[in-house]
Amino acid sequence: MGPLLRAHRMRLLLLIASVATAIGLGACDGKDKRSAPATKAATASDDKQPASEPAPTETAPSAAAKPEPCAEMSCGGPDVDCINCGKSGFCVPSGTKCADICKTKRDEFEAVTRKQTACKSDEDCVIHIGNCEVGLGGCFAAVNKDGATRLATIRDEFAAADCNFKGSACRCAAPPASARCTKGVCVGSPP
Repeated sequence: MGPLLRAHRMRLLLLIASVATAIGLGACDGKDKRSAPATKAATASDDKQPASEPAPTETAPSAAAKPEPCAEMSCGGPDVDCINCGKSGFCVPSGTKCADICKTKRDEFEAVTRKQTACKSDEDCVIHIGNCEVGLGGCFAAVNKDGATRLATIRDEFAAADCNFKGSACRCAAPPASARCTKGVCVGSPP
């Protein structure tokens, strides 16, 4: 692996780790504990590669229904084993059932659309366009800005766990033109 590729890989891993930390999740770091130790190649281009770095490996997709373990990561503490619940590296503690993740994310999404509506002024409110095309929430919701941020995070986690439905789950009319604060609650204005 050349120095430029190694630097890009490191930046990507740091970005994944910082996002995962910010949202309270683990993220696989791309290292595979199951891979065999690397052997040092005798070519001039490999002389700069440390002997301790494992050689890249490709693994065939597993036919088993069990999720693969995540390599070298933390998803709840240093002593917690993790499993991968999605193609995108969505990792959870090993006692978790991956199917439960999708239901949990749907429940979280619904709770945010119901509870994250408190406001003091119209500037506090936004219209969040729903993600019903993937089976998450309705067509749209009037929420406060914190709620909109949380909904986007839940949507990303839902997608990372491969919870997406195929095809549209709902048909939507035009969303409200804007959101306003009425009696301390965000509501949608007619289109």
